[in-house]
Amino acid sequence: MRSPPRRKAISEWLPNEIMNEIFQVASRADQAALCRISRLFHALCLAVLYRVVHLQTDASLVAFCSAILSNSALPELVRSFTVIAESETWRISIEGWQLLKNSLKTLIRLEHLSFDAADTPGLFRCTFPHLVSCILGIGHWTSTERENSAASFLLRHPALKSLDLLYPLDVRPTATARIPLLHLQRLRCPFRIVPGIEARCLEFARLDWEFGEEANDLEAIIVALKSMTHRDVPFICANDDCDDYFPEILASISRNIPYTKTLQMSMILLPQEHARSEIISHFTNYLPRFTSLLFLSLDVSFDCFGTNDAEDQISVQGLGDVCSTLVGCCLSGNAWRKVSGTWEKYPLEEFMALAGID
Repeated sequence: MRSPPRRKAISEWLPNEIMNEIFQVASRADQAALCRISRLFHALCLAVLYRVVHLQTDASLVAFCSAILSNSALPELVRSFTVIAESETWRISIEGWQLLKNSLKTLIRLEHLSFDAADTPGLFRCTFPHLVSCILGIGHWTSTERENSAASFLLRHPALKSLDLLYPLDVRPTATARIPLLHLQRLRCPFRIVPGIEARCLEFARLDWEFGEEANDLEAIIVALKSMTHRDVPFICANDDCDDYFPEILASISRNIPYTKTLQMSMILLPQEHARSEIISHFTNYLPRFTSLLFLSLDVSFDCFGTNDAEDQISVQGLGDVCSTLVGCCLSGNAWRKVSGTWEKYPLEEFMALAGID
């Protein structure tokens, strides 16, 4: 009697590349379980488990750091590393800090780093040869030592394509020379940082104008931003907390970077005496200077816009009349698009995706 054909194990007929794709969409718990099935699954899942690391508790930080310090093969698997600490729910322990500082030195294949904690000098002394994306929330970075350390860190990572510098209002870094980040495509930072960075083909900039902060050198900041852009590269310019200076910022951008593709102006504490007509008037004055503007987003905190569709449509129509290239407009969460010469309501998520705003 002929025995039934042997069923092949999945690993015998499914290529490793396909299994790797499957493992990547599995949950973290399932990935950990798959690691225990076989040596092959262990090898494949381990690479997936350690590729993207996001630590949210002290226990997970200690466990991760202990693992990679005890196994020299693990650090090379890590491509993305995120630590969000010093929050209301988490303070890194002394043991965690020591392990973290030792572990950071081993992550030689790191491509993305997201780090938000107050004690950053240990991080700034590290070098990651393959780093292309970085988010730094560097706490109360007020000392000259930390400023110089951060500048030194950026100088050692000239291949960065995306840089986010996030920190409280009392941070006052000083730059003695521009830091060359010639591959930089995306920048998010307080407005004061812009003159300290040198780039050539920036595609996206989000500036925090820090409500209440003096911006006497506003024109110089926009001119420095212009030097990072190129007329042939579509440019997205987003401005947060620009309440005190939004007419001046708008005027300077229209004068210096008229080829801007997407413009976002967000105002949180703008005095309510600024009526709709006054706000629209500023944009009506300066939008004609833009030569390539496709998307405009205006976000204010109070109910100046977004409460009356008929009024919003009139406002959007007026903006479109003075800027013939405009095809999409958002007023405080309500998006509109131009269809056959008529402005129609449009899903906000689709507008944001088309405009390239995140």
